[in-house]
Amino acid sequence: MIRFQRGTSMNTHTVEELYRLAQQGNTEALTRLGICYKNGTGTAVDHSAAAQCFYSAANAGNAEAQYQLGICYEEGIGLEQDLSAAGYWFQEAARRFYEAAQVGNPQAQYGLANCYAEGRGVEKDEAAAVYWYQASAQQDYADAQYNLGYCFLFGIGVEANEIIALKWYSSAASHGDPQMQHNLGLIYKNGYGGVSKNYGKAAEWFFKAARQGYSESKVELAQIYFRNPLAVKDISIAERLMTEAAEEGNTRAQEYLVHYYFDQDAAKYDLKKACRWASECADSSDPTVAVVLGISFANGEVAETDDKQAFEWLSKAKDQEKKLNGEACYYLGKFYEEGNVTEKSLDDAEHFYKLAVRKHFANGSESLERIRREKEEISKAEEAKALEEQKEAEELKKQEEVKQLLNLKPEQAEGEAKSEEEVTETKEAKSEESVSETEEVSEPEEAKSEEEVTETKEA
Repeated sequence: MIRFQRGTSMNTHTVEELYRLAQQGNTEALTRLGICYKNGTGTAVDHSAAAQCFYSAANAGNAEAQYQLGICYEEGIGLEQDLSAAGYWFQEAARRFYEAAQVGNPQAQYGLANCYAEGRGVEKDEAAAVYWYQASAQQDYADAQYNLGYCFLFGIGVEANEIIALKWYSSAASHGDPQMQHNLGLIYKNGYGGVSKNYGKAAEWFFKAARQGYSESKVELAQIYFRNPLAVKDISIAERLMTEAAEEGNTRAQEYLVHYYFDQDAAKYDLKKACRWASECADSSDPTVAVVLGISFANGEVAETDDKQAFEWLSKAKDQEKKLNGEACYYLGKFYEEGNVTEKSLDDAEHFYKLAVRKHFANGSESLERIRREKEEISKAEEAKALEEQKEAEELKKQEEVKQLLNLKPEQAEGEAKSEEEVTETKEAKSEESVSETEEVSEPEEAKSEEEVTETKEA
């Protein structure tokens, strides 16, 4: 997305030349060197070094350095955030910009316009910003021309006018700054601010910026060569441009090449190349990058097989199922089925095997059928166990109901039953003894009676 320039972008010196001039006490060179460190232009990004350059130049009275130092304090770039210090340096910058702007200095006019546009050091006033951008732009100051074009394109502080906007954008880009050329290409490509899309003009400006090594323009130009129906397609040029940008560390280019080589429906499919670029942008949030790395560890074609790493990468993309291909779904199902690198879950395994089948992966159907059989067997075993447990519960319930009817506690019931048995045994024993004694008493009486009868007869 195009945006305001936040300081001077044009630079006709190399970083080495700026460094040499800065050592000689040139505050302008020191400020521009700080901008190079801040944006990574011609050198690696180094926010700490940038802030140090701005601080030294600001204390020497350079208004642009004061403005940049204010941004560093405001946003915590290269030093600890301090809004009070930011306000101080913005006011100092605005004061110096105003003094110099009044006498016609185009850089100061541009700096003062930035202060008004963003409300830094002065009260925000977009109309005043346009006034000072225009004053600077009319003196052919590229950064002011660019921001004035932005104001006319989006109607900031002035009525929107795409024709005037394109005029100022073109003037700024004609100075040769690759970022301005790139942004003008974006306006034509995407039709920002009501500008009619024009891929031919977009390609023209992207080409100018790409020729200066601007990697974002290489990516945009490559995409036009790859797929734009209104431009001549040249796959070899597109691949070369995209690869150059990727090798320069452009994450967008690296992600694009991951998708490009991982397209299994195309002849260009190459897992090894896809994996190479996925490794370069492994920190990307693009789920396809995670899928490629996951599959490479899972199938062992590119990297040594490592189920743990495979699952970790595939898990990052599993919630975005549209981004998963059939092979990724299959391996996720496999990991959930086996339970070696994650908790076993037949439900999750079945889910991902289903997706694998839906995405036409060869081994998906067999695995899905196996999971369903296993789940069915487990279900039957669980039903049988549940039925057995139910029977046991019902039996226990009946026993409890009987005990409750007897109004006895379980221990009492057992003791009472034992007492009844003992009473019965005692009664039976006493009865037997009584019968035995009766028999013993009866026998002598009968004998006596017979003797008496005999004696009576004899008498």
